[in-house]
Amino acid sequence: MMKKVVILLFLGIANQGLLAQDLSADFYSYYQNLYAVNPAISGTTEFGTAILNSRYIGGGVPGSPINLMAGVYMPLNSSQSLGGRIISDSRGPFGLVKGDLTYAYSVNFQNNNKLVFGISGGFLNRNFSSNRIENFESLDNTDPNLQAQYNNSTRFVAGSGVAFKNEKLKITTSLPHFVEANQKPALYSFSTAGYTFTLGKKNSIEPWGSFLYMQTLGNIYGGYLKGKIVDRFILQVGYLSNQTMNFSASVDFSFLNVGYSYQMPNTQLRNVNNGNHQVFLAFKFKKSRTRINLADEPEENLINLFDRLNKVLTTQSNSESIEEIKFEIQQVRTKLKEAEVLNQDPKNEKEVHKMLKEISSQINQLEKKYGNK
Repeated sequence: MMKKVVILLFLGIANQGLLAQDLSADFYSYYQNLYAVNPAISGTTEFGTAILNSRYIGGGVPGSPINLMAGVYMPLNSSQSLGGRIISDSRGPFGLVKGDLTYAYSVNFQNNNKLVFGISGGFLNRNFSSNRIENFESLDNTDPNLQAQYNNSTRFVAGSGVAFKNEKLKITTSLPHFVEANQKPALYSFSTAGYTFTLGKKNSIEPWGSFLYMQTLGNIYGGYLKGKIVDRFILQVGYLSNQTMNFSASVDFSFLNVGYSYQMPNTQLRNVNNGNHQVFLAFKFKKSRTRINLADEPEENLINLFDRLNKVLTTQSNSESIEEIKFEIQQVRTKLKEAEVLNQDPKNEKEVHKMLKEISSQINQLEKKYGNK
């Protein structure tokens, strides 16, 4: 009898505070997957990405949280991206399934500065299964706590996000679950800021921080240090203000990123679980485009164009060479357009963009010098 009373008391409290479970820090697994928490992330890259993400508590009590996420996004053009996400979360007798579409619009500024606005909209389904409760046979199925409509409902939800990035600085902020039909706005926000320092050609280090605000948890701050080695191996360590530490490692195989993250439990939870484990897979792919006849290595092709422009700039100008120079400019401009639509390896993205900018600058110098002659 006492166990029945305790169970019903638990259900009564859960019915009033289930929103805290919906929007817990574990529901959106953001350590290696910011797209789960911010729709604007889909507009920060120029290639499509498919994501699989799993997060669970190891060695916990029966019914410990298990979170699964799948998502995909693809650029529609140079300024718009479209994607979709689905998140499944199971915690004891409570289950959640959230599915939504995301849209991102980016504004490009000088010096590779990009500002992206993102929105999301979809559904959130809550479900309650009493047979996941130990000795559920002893429960009274007519109890109002078991029949509460909130425990079994489907509602419209929406969120928003903003991201700013350039070659060094990245800043994001989002309201991942701001609107829910027939509910008060959820005051839940997540923000990050980081700066990358290059160490040689293929190594870098990025200190970054996070800020999470939830009505039920208050403020949670995080500080992280991420290192990238030979543009392939990524290691990260972090500390959160709720007295937990996070360690993660991933390997980037150009079109496949595989990662694992571990979060230590704080002192209050060490006796009931051995920490959160997260596994992350990301498949990067190109938007289907018409193939163009360029060299297999885009970097080498652009280097050749760069050398040709240097040669033109250093050629002594005379009346006989002007037409030849104009013809050379037109040839390079044609190749420049081809390079811009090249199906390039995402790992070369920064290098290619930098060279395109330099080539464009040199073309402008040539046109200004010879265009009116």
